[in-house]
Amino acid sequence: MKYQLIIGAVLALLDTVSLPLLKTAYITNNHFFLSLGVVIGVVQKLIFYNSMKYTTLTVLNVLWDLLSDVFVSLVGIFIFRESITTTKLVGIALSFVSIYLLNA
Repeated sequence: MKYQLIIGAVLALLDTVSLPLLKTAYITNNHFFLSLGVVIGVVQKLIFYNSMKYTTLTVLNVLWDLLSDVFVSLVGIFIFRESITTTKLVGIALSFVSIYLLNA
């Protein structure tokens, strides 16, 4: 179970790379970015599959989702200049509470 946070973070970081690639592909209509985003997604699924020997599906998936939400939100805010309401910012901040509880 000690590896679940690390694995979740790796999966989330891959989201942090692949999702902006997919957004860039959509904005620019560039299929190279689309293909690269899809390949990274496949690699994610292989890592997820092989991680089942270290943790449970439930905990790993929730950690991956929460960490990905935080990382990708930061990319959206700081790189793509997307705006966010205070309420949504509080919601993102609550992710840290969940991450802590899942690793307690």
